[in-house]
Amino acid sequence: MYKVLLVDGMGTLTTTLSGQPFSQHPQDLQPLPGVSEAIAYFYRSGWIIIALVNDDQINHPSTPQSLDSAKQEKVSILRLFPAISKIYFSDWTGEYCWSVEFNFEVENKVQIIQTEYQRSDFINLSRLDKTQFDSFRKPEAGMLRLALLELPDDLEEVWMISHYAVDREAAIAAKVNFCPTTTWLKRYKEF
Repeated sequence: MYKVLLVDGMGTLTTTLSGQPFSQHPQDLQPLPGVSEAIAYFYRSGWIIIALVNDDQINHPSTPQSLDSAKQEKVSILRLFPAISKIYFSDWTGEYCWSVEFNFEVENKVQIIQTEYQRSDFINLSRLDKTQFDSFRKPEAGMLRLALLELPDDLEEVWMISHYAVDREAAIAAKVNFCPTTTWLKRYKEF
């Protein structure tokens, strides 16, 4: 039985070093206070930890960001939080999603694995019991469902952690538990 923690990437895990709403370059990130300790606690307790990000600037008509820059930013998040096994991120349209993870199995080298998903590839998946796969962009549940689809079937407990309403709505749509960030940061210390 597996326990899974789905955590919003921007605003829940990190903030920018520059103080800007969006990172100015892939390394313009720092952990929010208390988050590193909480992530480490859940990792030591055997939870699988996955980050989920709406990347508002990929395929955005007025403020486009390159996909390579976005992937580098996600690699920076993985370096800040080595306990996170994978990061999924969607584009502005919700039609595309990517994942980034590290492969430590290559001797003396960390390999970055990048995968691209298109929403149309997931239509009529019987495991999801839906006739159409939701948009990958939160508040739709597509990105959460994709993350869960790639995990073993025997999930015991799944929680979405964020302080954004779109993440709460996505958690409800995906039928997973939701906990606000501030509550999560206070409560994990009680365990």
